Amino acid sequence: MWTTNYIISQVFAFLFIILFGSTFLIKNKKLVQVLYIVASICLGLEYLFLKAYVGMISSFVSIIATLWFLINEKLNRKKDYVSLIVTSLIFLVLGIVFYQGWIDIIIIIASIAFNYAIWQDNLFVYRIIGVSVSLFWLTYDIVYFTILQMVSDVVLFSIKLTGLIKLICERKKQQ
Repeated sequence: MWTTNYIISQVFAFLFIILFGSTFLIKNKKLVQVLYIVASICLGLEYLFLKAYVGMISSFVSIIATLWFLINEKLNRKKDYVSLIVTSLIFLVLGIVFYQGWIDIIIIIASIAFNYAIWQDNLFVYRIIGVSVSLFWLTYDIVYFTILQMVSDVVLFSIKLTGLIKLICERKKQQ
């Protein structure tokens, strides 16, 4: 259980918690996307060391998708549905190709949902989807028994929920 690979995976899990959690507390969409890319690198490496390949692939496809979305924004292109559809199909196809069991279906759904969340511009939608997807990842991490990632899922769920509640309160004050 406590192999070198497992310990290294938990170091990456810790880095992921810090980076990804911060995306739900900031308001700058581009900074959210950049931090999400770095967090996804950590998450992908964590799952690589755990041999949880669909989780790893999901993380690396998320990086490519987010980079594509950032480049489109930088080039001042309006929302590109093609990028959303193509990246979502990549999640689906790779999830099927690397399918190991029922738990992988949850991650495919979570990945496609969060792909939409990071693609669109509304931080409220980003936070709502983020809260929902947390429960899928928690289930995945329980199955793979990655202790620190399970703890991180609970912590991140709390951070995401806090960020969502804070945004709701700010919206109510503006009304």
